[in-house]
Amino acid sequence: MQINIPTSLKDIKLSQFVAFEKSDKTDDDYIIHLCDFANPKLIPVKEYNEIVSLLKEVMQSDVEFSKIFKHEGIEFGFIPNLDLISANEFMHIDEFIKSPDTYHKALAVLYRPVTKRKKNWFKRGSHDLYDILPYNENKTFEELMNNVSCVYYLGAMVFFYNLGNDLLKYMQDYSILLESKIKKKPTSTKSGGGTLV
Repeated sequence: MQINIPTSLKDIKLSQFVAFEKSDKTDDDYIIHLCDFANPKLIPVKEYNEIVSLLKEVMQSDVEFSKIFKHEGIEFGFIPNLDLISANEFMHIDEFIKSPDTYHKALAVLYRPVTKRKKNWFKRGSHDLYDILPYNENKTFEELMNNVSCVYYLGAMVFFYNLGNDLLKYMQDYSILLESKIKKKPTSTKSGGGTLV
């Protein structure tokens, strides 16, 4: 009996992660979906418990955002400048991250083939500047994204979560700054009643 047990999130394909997310997340579901093993009841109890424990630990792992990854010989890059994102891209990302059934579509919008690498003159030895294929709703890479590691999807979601938190903090700080400026503004003690200008 051969069981492929992922030892990190990087070993779990997006399609496996999605199947698990849609499940009841029972101990059996960990093995069925994350190990692609159809009948977990065939596994001896001691091994079963060890596998489930390991898989639970793997699923609790921290993820990091990756700007670029390679899959099946194709280098994919995250949208390099979110300031230049089109309304269409934004609308599709927003729509596709709402359901596990469309996570692969969201990933295909967020990460597209790198078309050109550029030297970053501000960071010696670094080539982290790049261009990606323009977005045109081409569904070419959607199914391919089902087979990439789930860490790229999860990392992108962590990126947006952190971005949202940072923006919220900046907005709160700015509001406090504005409020303090308003309170410090001198007010006139003279009555302006009857004054003509």
